[in-house]
Amino acid sequence: MKNYFFLLVIFLLTLSTNYLFCKNNLIDVITLDNKNVVYGKLIRQTSNIVEVQISNVKEIYHLEYVSKIEYAGGRLVKIKLKDNTLIIAKPVELNKKILVLETEEKRLEIEREKIFQVEFLEEETKEISPKTKTGILRKISFGAIYAGLSSANITSWTEDESITDGGHSEIVQQVSTKPTLPFGLEFGIFFNQNIGLQIDVFSSGYSVESQNCKIKFSNLSQSIEENELLITLPQDKLVLEIIGASFSLLAKYSFKNIHPYLGLGFIVGNIKMKAATPFEDLIGRDIENYKYFSTTLGYSTQIGVIYGDFTKKRKLFLFAKVKYGQVFASYNFNVTGSLEAPYLGELTLTFLNYLIGIGYNF
Repeated sequence: MKNYFFLLVIFLLTLSTNYLFCKNNLIDVITLDNKNVVYGKLIRQTSNIVEVQISNVKEIYHLEYVSKIEYAGGRLVKIKLKDNTLIIAKPVELNKKILVLETEEKRLEIEREKIFQVEFLEEETKEISPKTKTGILRKISFGAIYAGLSSANITSWTEDESITDGGHSEIVQQVSTKPTLPFGLEFGIFFNQNIGLQIDVFSSGYSVESQNCKIKFSNLSQSIEENELLITLPQDKLVLEIIGASFSLLAKYSFKNIHPYLGLGFIVGNIKMKAATPFEDLIGRDIENYKYFSTTLGYSTQIGVIYGDFTKKRKLFLFAKVKYGQVFASYNFNVTGSLEAPYLGELTLTFLNYLIGIGYNF
């Protein structure tokens, strides 16, 4: 019984060896996106690469640059030479200079540079699907730091008493702030090199410039007629310090090492209000016990360009972008000496950031 077993093992090993030997002699054709054609042995194919052996040299091509793979599988092929000669044969082997073919009668050797076209007589072509071609499983993780210049305006600013007959103050024009230098950290991932998610943790501060502003003042009972007041905001009357995080969906397109991209996301964070003492409300009354909420919300859009090689891991890249967005803040305060209920303030800050940074592809 043992003898039969060993004979069976030897037989299987022989079949495997012959299979591997035959497989190693097969010629496959790989067409790249730039229309170049590679004739060789397809050793392995993953979600990222195809590895080909040409003679004793192994070459690796990223799937994003491969448009088609044709498996010879020992089938007949039609070889068209550059002098228009047609040869029908079975591909056997390829070395650095020649393609070896076999017919029923003889063995042929053709110089590689003379080959114009290879066509399989039996159709067995595998088109790389768009998902495979772009590497749907090839994730690109990255981290980055950035800094830049930001300009911003308070585009709406209101304050209200919380009682029913409360007063209402509203600035009817934009309030200018000084330019500031934001900075931040980004972490993200591209799932198929084109679509990705990004988390951006940032900090910036905006100081209100000295300026004249018009304010509408009224109350709900209309016991005070609506009228316009002209006030002067002193320098640094109000400083807004923002610490937040934005969560964005990214879409990019690649031109080799240049990658333009777009992003859209929402912002969650905190605006801390700092002011000269005593702080005043919009119509000049002293304020005490003013507070800010930590659940400041907003949105942002961004457009930028990345310079780097995303076909390889552990590479540095550079980027520049413009980021536009708004954040909405609310705060409570009490007027000094007033026995009335707390007041509520709300403002919208609209910003435009010009940013540059450096990142690392994991």
